[in-house]
Amino acid sequence: MTLKDAEIQYAFAEAMHKDDDHNDKQIQTNGKKSIVEEQEEIKKSIKSILPGTDDDDLFTRKLKTDEEKTKEEQDYIEWLKGQKNEITDSSIKSDLKYLHDYWNDPSLSERDRFLRDFILNKMHLQHADDDDDDET
Repeated sequence: MTLKDAEIQYAFAEAMHKDDDHNDKQIQTNGKKSIVEEQEEIKKSIKSILPGTDDDDLFTRKLKTDEEKTKEEQDYIEWLKGQKNEITDSSIKSDLKYLHDYWNDPSLSERDRFLRDFILNKMHLQHADDDDDDET
């Protein structure tokens, strides 16, 4: 190793060390916490407010019962048929508003009315069951 190589290596090591020190000081002087640290702090504060809660059941998704699912499906079908004016699920309403408006148009053709009733009354499932019975 020559003297020039040693100087380059020393200068490079110094530059890396200064850069690390600069980043550490900048992080400390900002005083801001990382997102993960903020989330952990929020979780701890919520846990301290709500005694008796475990970490696992604090943020769990609520599972719908079969009754709730069938009620939502009935409401959805009634809304598409035009029997209801409003629906609680705004995402369904925004996604299928055009279909609701089209299927409730008084000038809807006979073919389109048949298709609407076939789908909404689940006749396609009844026909599939009938076909299964014929095969046995």
